[in-house]
Amino acid sequence: MLKGMNLSNMLPKPDQRKRFELLLAQAEIPGDWIDAHFRDGYIERVEVSKANRSWRFHFVKESLLPPPVYAGFHSRVRDKLGHLAQIEMCVRYAETIATGELLLHYWPLFVEWMQSEFASVNGWLGKARPETEGELLTLFMLNEASLEMARKKTVDTYAAKFFEERFGRACRIKLAVGEKQQEAVEAFMQRQLEEERMHVRKLMESMPEEAPPEDSGGEAPQTLQHGYEIKDDAVPIQNIQEEEKKATVQGTVFGLEVKELRNGNTLYQFHVTDYTDSLTVKMFGKTKEDVKMLNLLANGKWVKLRGRVEYDRFLNPPELVMMPSDLKEINGPKPRKDESGDKRVEFHLHTSMSTMDAIAPVDAYIKTAAKWGHKAIAVTDHANVQCFPEAAKAAKKNGIKMIYGVEANVVNDAVDIVLNARDTVLAEETFVVFDIETTGLSVTANKIIELAGVKVKEGREIGRFSTFIDPHEPIPYNIQQLTSITDEMVAGAPELEPKLTEFLEFAGDAVLVAHNARFDIGFIQHNCKQLGLPQPTNPVLDTLELARYLHPSMKNHRLNTLANLYKVSLENHHRAIDDTIALAGVLEGLLKDAQTRGITRMARLNEVNENSWKTTRPFHCCIYMLNATGKKNLYKLISLSHTDYFHRVACIPRSKLIEHREGLLVVSGCEKGEFYEAVLNKSEEEAAEVAQFYDILEIQPLDFYMHLLDKGLVGSRAELEQSLRKIVAIGERLGKPVIATGNTHYLEPRDKLYRDITIHGITGFSPLKDQRKPDAHFRTTTEMLDAFAFLGKDKAFEVVVTNTNELADRFEDIKLFPDELFTPNIEGADEEIRNTCYATARELYGEDLPQVVIDRLEKELVPIIKYGFSANYLISERLVKKVQPRRLSRRFAGLGRLERRRDVPRHFRGQPAARALLVPQPRVQASGMVPRRQRAQRLRLAGQGLPGLRHDDARRRPGHPVRDVPRLQGGQGTRYRLELLGRIPAACA
Repeated sequence: MLKGMNLSNMLPKPDQRKRFELLLAQAEIPGDWIDAHFRDGYIERVEVSKANRSWRFHFVKESLLPPPVYAGFHSRVRDKLGHLAQIEMCVRYAETIATGELLLHYWPLFVEWMQSEFASVNGWLGKARPETEGELLTLFMLNEASLEMARKKTVDTYAAKFFEERFGRACRIKLAVGEKQQEAVEAFMQRQLEEERMHVRKLMESMPEEAPPEDSGGEAPQTLQHGYEIKDDAVPIQNIQEEEKKATVQGTVFGLEVKELRNGNTLYQFHVTDYTDSLTVKMFGKTKEDVKMLNLLANGKWVKLRGRVEYDRFLNPPELVMMPSDLKEINGPKPRKDESGDKRVEFHLHTSMSTMDAIAPVDAYIKTAAKWGHKAIAVTDHANVQCFPEAAKAAKKNGIKMIYGVEANVVNDAVDIVLNARDTVLAEETFVVFDIETTGLSVTANKIIELAGVKVKEGREIGRFSTFIDPHEPIPYNIQQLTSITDEMVAGAPELEPKLTEFLEFAGDAVLVAHNARFDIGFIQHNCKQLGLPQPTNPVLDTLELARYLHPSMKNHRLNTLANLYKVSLENHHRAIDDTIALAGVLEGLLKDAQTRGITRMARLNEVNENSWKTTRPFHCCIYMLNATGKKNLYKLISLSHTDYFHRVACIPRSKLIEHREGLLVVSGCEKGEFYEAVLNKSEEEAAEVAQFYDILEIQPLDFYMHLLDKGLVGSRAELEQSLRKIVAIGERLGKPVIATGNTHYLEPRDKLYRDITIHGITGFSPLKDQRKPDAHFRTTTEMLDAFAFLGKDKAFEVVVTNTNELADRFEDIKLFPDELFTPNIEGADEEIRNTCYATARELYGEDLPQVVIDRLEKELVPIIKYGFSANYLISERLVKKVQPRRLSRRFAGLGRLERRRDVPRHFRGQPAARALLVPQPRVQASGMVPRRQRAQRLRLAGQGLPGLRHDDARRRPGHPVRDVPRLQGGQGTRYRLELLGRIPAACA
């Protein structure tokens, strides 16, 4: 391949430029694109392969095409000529454009292509930094793990091939770990670490070192002091990385072990931590005074230590251990207190039972809330109620009201495939497949920037509509990256009102079709309302829901995935016109698949979508039990969610929640709830309609919503504050209380690090890994009031304190486990069991029972009758009586048949000893030993002269193993034993 061309010496032939202009017209390239970017281009040649049915265009240009324009040009040419052949193109630039400049210019296109071909490169490849030197492009990865992944995926080979085939430039690609990027990552991690430990350092700096006062009245010392006074400042334990001759640290004691050694010394081994790191400590008590003093060590005490740090070679591998010469007890950091006069109630709290998402056990929260003076506390673990027993026990112990709830994954199980459906034949309908591109997801805060539609009838395209819209505001960077639409492309474009009117006229009464149609039609409806245009009443078919119904086993149902399934070209994804053309082809395939299932009418689509809950994304909401009825219904919902409706996670269908809603209180939940999503992205009227489903509306500190800002889903912190104000306004408008919750996941601020470690330990994908982690500790009332200060002092107090306390009063005190027994009830059971026992005793001991027997009977009968177990004993006795005769009759059925057989001698059948043999023999014990009683019975029968008795049976000693008697069932086994013992003559065997 040529590196480039000197176009000053080589001008295009007239027919080459003319063919290029013809191709631009056929591909419907916008005029502004032609004027700005295609005046200096021409077609050099076209390579046609009949065998592969492919056309390869070779274009020549002097100036670089912007990546979005190149992608759009490539896509439009392929769409127009794709029905004739597979289209490929190579754009070669003049040698004045250096290879390095070209590589950097089009590197984002390669990254996008790789991500579309290999989903596993998403994330790490986009974060790599390319640098060029001549024809060498060095790709600096973030870390060694990314470098290893790039090598496994042969990114360098794919990149070299990409640029050679598409731009005719040979290049070399080198993969490496960028030192600057590695330094940036390390700096970021260090910054995060410093933020996590900042509060620890503040605690350590403010910690008083004076030990508790001694109690002079006691004999034993009350203050732990060993060695000399320690006046050195303590250093964080994390700073101790190597052996040191003298170091001073302080921390709390845990894992204390005391051992007496053979030489008479006592070894005290424990660990200390200052929450930056931990260190093992060993001390020896050599005298009685040392032992007396060091016995004051206890887990939980704060101590200051000074001594040498060395490797303990007795450990494998060796670890740093401190051997202190001086030790002093100090006061630990003061525990946090809720010093507000009016306390709040926490209604959103996760314990360690929220798998891989929370740290503290429920009793730690309850103990802290009780110390702070909170009158109640709620628990809302993810999809389970496993902590309820422990919560009930801890609440009773600490004298605090317990509110039981769960953060549930609720799914809409009645999702319509067609909105405003009409009962018509699908094959006879006219469809307008449309798509919009916007500056964001919110219908109230964002604008439409592109609107396109394709009209289809009987599988044929009969019309097309496409236009940019001037939003009169900058397009966010992430939207430009996603859609390839820049500010220059929409500058001077038509206004929305005339183009929206034109589109509605274009659609007429056809069926509107969109992928995730609720988003697109939501923007159309909102803008029609804002502009005073009539609302469209057309049926709206959602191809996303239709694909979910027809292909439930697919991993995802994105447009590009469906395009691959139905062999539809989609080169420039997230451009409205390209998406609509591709979606029209997908729609044709979906309707054919629906027809094969017997679905020919539009209204039928909504009737067959019974399992939509499996493909609908769950949303969060909190459900609490108000009373005993609510407890029963909540347990039913939890059971259903883990059995009948478990799909990736335990799901509760909305219809089941409505069915079992009695005694329950439903709260709108966190930012993953449908209500907050509606507040953020839909109009206030639509959000209020969603809010009607909930009893209480919930807001949380802004920290829990900041990841939406990082992702570009909202524009600023002010938008987040406005969204919470909107929730408060909707609550006032609907008369629904609004409560502020802390969404607690751990107890102390320092525990945030442990939750982060837990989250990053999740196997597989988790959205929590790549997003900002909020401060989710158990907040005091003052902290919560500060978090909502932007609402105003009075409103913040209302949502934090007033509403939470009033809501807590609505809950009844629920007993999870009843105190009394629920034994069966049988009238007269007490008298019957007493009479039966005394009657049996009289049969054994006579009418005048000895006093010792009466005392024993009463000792057994009184607790049985007193605590209601008479019916249980009576039921057991009757069951045994009913079952035992049936078992015996089945067991002796074979013996009865044996006695009646004609080939058994009559005198044998009549002998009492022979009849005695028909009584069931004692079973051989599990150990295979012959019981003593069975041996005695055999000896008695031998004395009566019965024929065929083997002498070795008579001489068999007690306990001798029976190895030659197989275990057989029923009469067969009994007959075999009779034969073995010689009870039946050989002729009868």
